[in-house]
This record gives sequence, C-alpha cells and structure tokens, in this order.
Amino acid sequence: MKYCSKLFLIFVLFGLTLVLGCSSDEPIVSESSGGSGYKIVLASPGTELESGGSLSLIATIKDPDGNLVGNEDEGVIFSSNIGDIEFAETKADIITGVATTVMTWEDTSEDEASEPSKPALITATYRGAFAQIQIMLISEDF
Repeated sequence: MKYCSKLFLIFVLFGLTLVLGCSSDEPIVSESSGGSGYKIVLASPGTELESGGSLSLIATIKDPDGNLVGNEDEGVIFSSNIGDIEFAETKADIITGVATTVMTWEDTSEDEASEPSKPALITATYRGAFAQIQIMLISEDF
C-alpha cells in the first residue's frame, strides 16, 4: 500500500508539473519541514512568477508515522510575506496526502516605472508543521 501511495504521489507531482508549470524555470522543492510531528514538502514547477501570471503550488503532507495524510476537513493554509499575492485556495483540501493551489500576482505600481522584482516567501502550514519556498516576483518592466 505504501508503494502505491508513493507511486501515486510521484504521478500527481509529475502531472501537475507538466500541466500547470510549463516554464523555462527549474522546479523548486522545499526540504521537509516540520513541527508537531507532521511533515510538509512544498513544491512549485517554477521559481519565478511574472506580473499577471500564475504558478501552481503542491504541498505533500505526512503524519507523524510518515504516512500520507488521508482526505482531511482541516486543510493546508497557504500564505506569503507579500500582501498582494493571491491564492486560489488559501485553505486547500488534502486529497490523498496532497493539497494544491494556484498563486497569482500583479504588479500594481502606479508610477512611470514598476517596482523592482522582489522575492516572496511562500509558506504552507498544517497542524503546526510548515514548509517554505522562495518565488521571485518579476515586475512588468523587468
């Protein structure tokens, strides 16, 4: 059963990368981070998000015993240190150990020149466990 779960997870991550992440970027994956015994790995098919674009986020969640978390009512919370990033699901359901969302960002500069490109720290949280990745936000003029 564990083999099937791992195979399914690999298939889901590969499929999401192909479908949602057609990008020249390299994928980014967090190291397994934790707290309270749960573990989360956060991944994205790219490391850059252009103004007006979108990028998928995939969180894999394991329980304290190392098993993928089953379908849960309590979801994974996605957040960022940059206030104008939006998530399709800020609290995403967990299905067979995986929670997904799509993040979007738009450069809202009103000056003649856009803000410079900047890094954003993206966090996935579940029952005290967390994982983080950094995504570079690419402004319109860069």
